[in-house]
Amino acid sequence: MTIERAETGILVVDENKNSTLECHVVSGKPPEYMEWRNNSKTLSYGGPSHLSFTFIPTRYDEGKQFSCFANNSAAEMPSEQIITLFVRRKPMVTVAGGKDQLVIEEFRNVLLQCNYKSNINATNVQWHFFNGTLHSLKDKTANQKLILRLHNIKRSESGMYCCAVTNDVGVGSDGVKVIVTYKPEVTELNPNKTFLTTINHPGNISFVVSSYENPTVLWVNILGGKLGIWNRVPILRESKYVISSTILPKTYQDFGMYSLRIRNGAGYKDVQIQLVNSEFDVSIFPKNFDCKTSNTIKLTCNIRSTSSNISWTSSWYHYRNKHLIRSFIGKHKDSESVLEIPHCDYRDAGEYKCIVLEKENKAEVSSLVSIKGPPVITNKHSSSKADSFQFIVLYYSNPASLEPKWHYLFNNTEVMINTSSMMFNQTVTKTKISMNYYGQMIRLDGWRVELIAVTDIVYAYYICQLYNFYGSSEVKFEYKERFLFTDVYENKTDVYKNKIGMQFGHEYVILISIGMLAFVVTVVCLFLRRKRLTGDVTFPSVHQTDGQTYTNENQLEHHENESNQSSGSYEDVENLAVPENQINGPYRAVENNAAQFNPQNRLKYESVCASKYMIMHTTNVKILTINSVA
Repeated sequence: MTIERAETGILVVDENKNSTLECHVVSGKPPEYMEWRNNSKTLSYGGPSHLSFTFIPTRYDEGKQFSCFANNSAAEMPSEQIITLFVRRKPMVTVAGGKDQLVIEEFRNVLLQCNYKSNINATNVQWHFFNGTLHSLKDKTANQKLILRLHNIKRSESGMYCCAVTNDVGVGSDGVKVIVTYKPEVTELNPNKTFLTTINHPGNISFVVSSYENPTVLWVNILGGKLGIWNRVPILRESKYVISSTILPKTYQDFGMYSLRIRNGAGYKDVQIQLVNSEFDVSIFPKNFDCKTSNTIKLTCNIRSTSSNISWTSSWYHYRNKHLIRSFIGKHKDSESVLEIPHCDYRDAGEYKCIVLEKENKAEVSSLVSIKGPPVITNKHSSSKADSFQFIVLYYSNPASLEPKWHYLFNNTEVMINTSSMMFNQTVTKTKISMNYYGQMIRLDGWRVELIAVTDIVYAYYICQLYNFYGSSEVKFEYKERFLFTDVYENKTDVYKNKIGMQFGHEYVILISIGMLAFVVTVVCLFLRRKRLTGDVTFPSVHQTDGQTYTNENQLEHHENESNQSSGSYEDVENLAVPENQINGPYRAVENNAAQFNPQNRLKYESVCASKYMIMHTTNVKILTINSVA
């Protein structure tokens, strides 16, 4: 018994293709009976000598066993041969992720991975992209994992991405639909975004929007006109929609700017449109004006009318943060009203409205004026603590200022402060400020710079310098007298002077005490010099209490009274006296016997008395002078 193409007991067949099992035997007497069986199930029967069975194998027939059976009445044992199927399959392909749809934002990177299984070698792997037209993206030798990278994917790349793997049996494929999302965009709208109509006649609003899905549209700002509903009609084979609605103005005040919002799953887009009276219209030029300080502001209000015999009047109004600052009368010429403001400065910034009256019609248009110039300092403050000074400056700057700079005066030289050092710390924050606009104080967004100087050294003055692209301004904190700073404010547009009292620190009281003591010591030295010149030098009796030396009873009583009072943070100068044997370190002592004190040396000691501390000891009647060593 033999089975064709199964000499090794394995029969190779192709998935989903007709295959025939052929079984042959040497015929006997009587003729034999033959069967093809699978798991004891008869698939076909016949004979003699030959039996075939045709079927279409699937991937699930892989490894199944089939047997050819032959028998007659003369045979002691029936003949049987078993074969096993090996089904060659086309590749089984999956695009990594296991999802039929991938939603990704525009301009992101996308990575698609193709995986496949095949029991025979693949001959080709290829990516295809279909968005109405089939495109082959890649064609390379197969790998177990083939990756397709899409960098900065665009909306035009939305579509179906398929991975196809080929072997000798067939082609296996799988795909994923990639949806690139993006906010709605208006693609077809007249450049001026204006729509013409007249009172009591509906104005038609229509434009084209690009969106990956059907968008929603709503009104977000209305002037009073009657509003229609929004209609959305898709454009075939494109991700675009025609959006349309209507506005019916009842009065002239219903003309002007209307806002609408278009939204989809990726976000929304606000669009402003202008409803214009086709019979009478007013426009302003420019709508936004940047004036460099000291230049001239020029705004033009244009009046358009279909009537040849029109009579109109106009007025101009200046607003800052919705506060009316002042009003103007413009210059009329033909169909224009012109407003000119020479030599602009920061006080001229704001909104300028042109209001035109023509019979029962009233039109209102506005322009935003921005003033570019050096920083404007609006306020300042200084204060002190025991070991630090604080300086605060409030200012306005358009454009924004660069990092402020600070200086102080040292040895008649201005020194720039390193604001990132341990001694100085600067912070700049946004804050609300008040500015004077032609007599009105207006609250605006401004800046606050603060400098903390962690030092007890008093410099002659501090300067804060503010600057931007257009120039600089500075404020000076000047040290006029002890405990008092005078803020001298210097700016191109304003000059302010304000005295800020400093807090009294303990260190300043100590300095005053030492100064007063030095004056007393100087007077005493001069008195002693006069006595010695006349020969009346005497040394009074001495008392010692708590290690201190006193020359008479009155001084001793005075000391006892002072010891009952609170000493606070100040030290009595007498406490600076120390025993002779403890004078060392940063001090040096000079001893002189009283016997050596003669008139020839008096001039020398006269100058010493004016700047040194004299301590008299009773033991050997010596004069001890302590010099401070730097």
